Amino acid sequence: MRRLRLGTRGSRLALWQASWVARALSGLPHGPDVEVVVVKTRGDAVADRPIAAVGSTGVFVKEIEEALLRREVDLAVHSLKDLETRMPSGITLAAVPPRGPVEDCLVAAGAVTVDSLPQGAVVATGSPRREALLRDRRPDLRFAPIRGNVPTRIEKVLAGEADATVLARAGLQRLELMAHSRETLDPAEFSPAPGQGALGIQCRTDDGDTGEILRLLDDAGARAAVTAERAFLRTLGSGCHLAAGAWGRIAPDGASLLLTAFVGSGTRPELHRGERTGGAAGADALGTAIAKELMGRASRELLHELAAGSRSHDAAGGDGA
Repeated sequence: MRRLRLGTRGSRLALWQASWVARALSGLPHGPDVEVVVVKTRGDAVADRPIAAVGSTGVFVKEIEEALLRREVDLAVHSLKDLETRMPSGITLAAVPPRGPVEDCLVAAGAVTVDSLPQGAVVATGSPRREALLRDRRPDLRFAPIRGNVPTRIEKVLAGEADATVLARAGLQRLELMAHSRETLDPAEFSPAPGQGALGIQCRTDDGDTGEILRLLDDAGARAAVTAERAFLRTLGSGCHLAAGAWGRIAPDGASLLLTAFVGSGTRPELHRGERTGGAAGADALGTAIAKELMGRASRELLHELAAGSRSHDAAGGDGA
C-alpha cells in the first residue's frame, strides 16, 4: 500500500485527531504508512471575528478540501461538525469512526454550575446554539463573543474575561483539560451541534483504494446518528450563525435510532424542541422529518432567520470546540 498523506488543521485538537486516524490506519492489517500534512485554513487565519462574520461556509475546511482535490493530500480528517452538510463534488465522507462524547461542558474558574452562576453572569461564547440554550435556562445571563482554540478560550476565562464559557467535552478530554470543566450538560436537554464528538474522514470519490481502507474505520452506529443530525441541519438550511442542535443515538434495542433536536433564535427567547424514533436505515428521513416538524412550530420571525441562513450558510461548523 502506498504512503497516504493526511490533511489537517494545525491546532492541538486537530493534530490529536490526525494522530488518532494515522495510528488507526497504521494499526490495520497491512495498514499504510501515514504522513500528516498541516494545511492552514481561513478560520485559523482570522481569529479576531466571530465565525459567522468571516464570510464563506466551511472556514475550517475549505482549504483542506481544495488540497484534497488538487491531490496534495490523499485523505482529510475534520471535526465532523465543521463539515458542510453537502460534500463538495469529487469528495466523499468515507468514514465516521466510533464517536467520542457528545456533551458540552461549562468551564469556569470556580466551582459553579449553569444554575448557580451569579445573576447576570457573563458567558463567553461564539455559538448561537449555546447562547439560545443558556438563555432558555437562565434568561438573566449575558453573553460575550470569544474566539480561539480550546486552551486559549480556557485561559481567557481563567483570566477573568468572562465568568464562564461552554466547550465540547470531546475536545476537553482529548486535550486532557477536563479539570477545567465544572458541569457536564445533559445532551437530551442541551443539544450538541450536529456531528459534535465525531470525526469525519474524507477522500476523493475516484480514489477507490483509499476509500476501501477508510471504510474499515467506519462505525455504523456513529454514521447513522450523524446522518440524522446532519439531515436535520440541512433541512433547516441553517449554519453556524443560527441556533440549532441535534443528538442522535442508537436506542437500547440496538436497531432503532433516537433523535432529539431543537431550533431557536440566536437573539430572541424562542426555542422549539422535538424527539423522534425510527429505524437506523432511515436516518436521513428521520432528521428531515423532525426539522420540518420544528419549522412548522416556528414563528414568522424565526422562519425569516432560517431563510436568511439558507441563503448565506449551509455548514455544521463554526460552533467552536
